[in-house]
Amino acid sequence: MALNNTITTKQQDPKTGYSNLFNHVMKRHPDYLSTMKMSGFNSGTLVTFIDQKSQTIYSWLILITECNLPFSFCENPTVAKYTVMKSMSVETLLKYADLVTKTVEATLSEVLPSTFGIIIDGCTFLSEHFVAMFAVFDHDGRVEKVLLSMAPIVDDNTDDHTAKSMSHFWRASCRSTSRH
Repeated sequence: MALNNTITTKQQDPKTGYSNLFNHVMKRHPDYLSTMKMSGFNSGTLVTFIDQKSQTIYSWLILITECNLPFSFCENPTVAKYTVMKSMSVETLLKYADLVTKTVEATLSEVLPSTFGIIIDGCTFLSEHFVAMFAVFDHDGRVEKVLLSMAPIVDDNTDDHTAKSMSHFWRASCRSTSRH
């Protein structure tokens, strides 16, 4: 059986996600699984199309952020000994964290309509106070909400965790965008 090795580049709409891509592959390439098995990748997932460098960067970013670890964790010799991920410098990790942040901010600027509502919500975890800010808007007849920011309340010299005090946090967060 000869394989057609034609390469086609598609631009994915930034408003569509992984499931849309997966559905496209399954619809347009019904022989996808057998092709992947013949290629030697055998995982049967789309992950095989992602290069190793991108997978490593993604893995470090997920590990560090989801486990709330210090950025220096990726340079720790003990971590290098017990992990299968290729090592990464703090400088490189921060470079890609910054690029991800800028990409998310740019995507949010494109997705958010010119007018939207704001929900500010606070919570406490182990005596530390946090505030989260969501944008709420109508999209295709449904209410959508997007997390804009979440952070601990650093200046905790006050017991005032009201919406008014949290609005100061909102204004400070919005200064980096054109919307106030």
